[in-house]
Amino acid sequence: MVSTLLIAFRWKNLVLIFITQILLYYKFIHNTISFERQSLSLVDFLLLVFTTCIVCASGNVINDYYDYQADRTNSLKVKSSFTRKQLITVYFLLVIVGAVFAVYLSFRYGFYNSFLLYPLTVFFLWLYSYRLKCVAILGNVLIAIFTGAVVLLVPYAYWNELTILRMIDPAMWFQLIHAFLHLFIFTFLLNFYREIYKDIEDRTQDEMNQCRSTAVALGVPRAKQIAIMMLLFFAIVALFYMYSLHSMNMKIVFSIFLLLPTIFLIYFSIKSSTDKEFHQLSQYAKIMMALGLIFVLLN
Repeated sequence: MVSTLLIAFRWKNLVLIFITQILLYYKFIHNTISFERQSLSLVDFLLLVFTTCIVCASGNVINDYYDYQADRTNSLKVKSSFTRKQLITVYFLLVIVGAVFAVYLSFRYGFYNSFLLYPLTVFFLWLYSYRLKCVAILGNVLIAIFTGAVVLLVPYAYWNELTILRMIDPAMWFQLIHAFLHLFIFTFLLNFYREIYKDIEDRTQDEMNQCRSTAVALGVPRAKQIAIMMLLFFAIVALFYMYSLHSMNMKIVFSIFLLLPTIFLIYFSIKSSTDKEFHQLSQYAKIMMALGLIFVLLN
């Protein structure tokens, strides 16, 4: 039962989200803003991170609910052993638990307007699974934005402290915002690329279920062109980031561990033609995201 739940939640992705937000906190908030000046306690920040994971898990479960029949015919998909009724029950339980935590955090810290983020996020993840994933480009953009928002949630939670920092030390404030924005752009572009390749991989099942995803609506060649364009944008942004680095050693490390793999990914994306290769490319994009995060954290 537990292992089945973990599979439905996509536990590996949740662990990555949890670790990402914790590391971002310690790198950019804990090491910059004294603990006494932080309005959000460490325990409550961990609760916020946990709530983020709950929202992501609920999105994965509701996606499995709507893809239940399609996943039965996809040999590359891990089949859920839950019935559709069990999936919807788990989904509502997750949404309720997440709402309790969101209400607690909102009222404890007076973030009343911020509470709206929770139902809006849950609604759009449901809408994506129900309808928008079958709308070419739009569905890919939405998921890429949500994935990037995992990065932006950390500065948002400590925005009051960062506003004070801007008045005290503008250079440090700019450095932090610069790092968060670059991470968001990196994450957005690589996820956009990854989501399109997942559409290409699932195109047969999507077409059978009358789902007009990017690969179905535009065709595989045009979908690949869009994905490769995202990688080219990523390479351009990465170059700008590299030139902002002051250490030549860090520039060399960045080139080896991020720019060079990007070039190889572009090459293999152009040459890819089988479902196995499409699946591998989407996994490589996830590795690239991890490499980008590690570099920014170590820089």
